[in-house]
Amino acid sequence: LRQWSTRLPEVVAGFPAMWNSLLDRAGAWYAASPAFLRSALDMLAGRMMDMLERCPGITVFRGNNGSQSGLYSIVVDGLDCEEAGAAMAKRGIAVRAGLHCAPLAHRMAGTLDTGTVRFSFSAFNRRDQAERAAETVRELVRAAKK
Repeated sequence: LRQWSTRLPEVVAGFPAMWNSLLDRAGAWYAASPAFLRSALDMLAGRMMDMLERCPGITVFRGNNGSQSGLYSIVVDGLDCEEAGAAMAKRGIAVRAGLHCAPLAHRMAGTLDTGTVRFSFSAFNRRDQAERAAETVRELVRAAKK
């Protein structure tokens, strides 16, 4: 554990390229630094949400500083959240669509009538998966506009 704690700054800086090799040592990695896991997930999910925020027709829901629990919700303009979820599932991307057992949160976000599409990230997701998910959502937006 001590070895990992002394290498964390180097590992964080090289996160995307080193992800798969780090998973081989996941037990020590988790024990050594829950904070590192949190920063890695924030980096992965943040990249995807940054990509989506730049795309017209997508509303992204996340904390003010971009950091939260690993769950990120979106609304695709012109597309029902259940339809968006089903379209993503057909493309091999697992999401949840609907109200997610959180009606008060949806009321505050203004999505009580529409629901959202929710992405959840874990230590086993890779950067290419996040980028593919973002590109798939962009494709859905383009298709919804036609």
